[in-house]
Amino acid sequence: MSVDRDLLEKIEVLEQTGRGFLDQSTSSGPSETAINAHEFHRWRVNVSKLLYLSLGPSNYYYECFWKTVTRPSRDHLNEGLRLLATVKSELLVVLPSGTPLTARDAEAPEEVDIAKFQRE
Repeated sequence: MSVDRDLLEKIEVLEQTGRGFLDQSTSSGPSETAINAHEFHRWRVNVSKLLYLSLGPSNYYYECFWKTVTRPSRDHLNEGLRLLATVKSELLVVLPSGTPLTARDAEAPEEVDIAKFQRE
């Protein structure tokens, strides 16, 4: 996947989805509404796959996201959104200059084995 406007659009869609989870949940008192675990994990795999394919398997942001955003909680969701926002801001610097993203792994595969994500 190349670093282009399409990548930024995909990140924005994933950010909107994550913010939607936050909007649906509340953290006040005993009537706290939980984040749907199935939808959260689907979002987590989609974000991880995008970061893996676009930045590479040894990229800091991919590794950080996969290791720290693990539970359907507000804290983990906020951390995931923070990481996505950081990636997006760095891409916005790289795109106008046409400079390749230095964090990209030259040997990153173009497809991800989804089973790998489910095993971890």
